[in-house]
Amino acid sequence: ATGVDGTREVIVDGETGMLVGAGEVPALAQAIIHLLQDRDRAAALGQAAHAAVAAHFTLQRTVQQTEELYRRLLGE
Repeated sequence: ATGVDGTREVIVDGETGMLVGAGEVPALAQAIIHLLQDRDRAAALGQAAHAAVAAHFTLQRTVQQTEELYRRLLGE
């Protein structure tokens, strides 16, 4: 993935995925080739990403964060 805003909140380079700079087509191609050649690494990154999303992006947590945002905006 490209390391742009939003993506870095979900993907930790080397742990839950691979990040390259925006517009760095050769680097992205190399990362894809690396994952295609190392299926175990690709699977490990995928499993780690799934676990991270399951832990950090639950419905309960999203509702809590939204509620906190509204409370701050309303000055409570």
